[in-house]
Amino acid sequence: MKLKVMEWNIHGAASMGWNNNYTIPKFVVDRILNEEAEIIILAEFVISKGWDYLQSKFEESNYVWFMTHTSSQNGILIAINKNIEGLNLEEIKKY
Repeated sequence: MKLKVMEWNIHGAASMGWNNNYTIPKFVVDRILNEEAEIIILAEFVISKGWDYLQSKFEESNYVWFMTHTSSQNGILIAINKNIEGLNLEEIKKY
């Protein structure tokens, strides 16, 4: 089986959403989802302005996501489409 994986460095720059103007741009979210990848990896991820749009688009597109995030540090977000044949989310949760 082949899976399409997309990685994007969204340059969160260890943002503390309340003390600068960093926003996850809507056009970036739309571009990422237009690729229709089964797995999406966002590097330098931080929860910031625009997170609500990203989350709603993931939900609409049938993704589950896992992330590491600590305030003022860059994290990573991995989103996996629930429609992957043979996907076992319970097994993934263990990791």
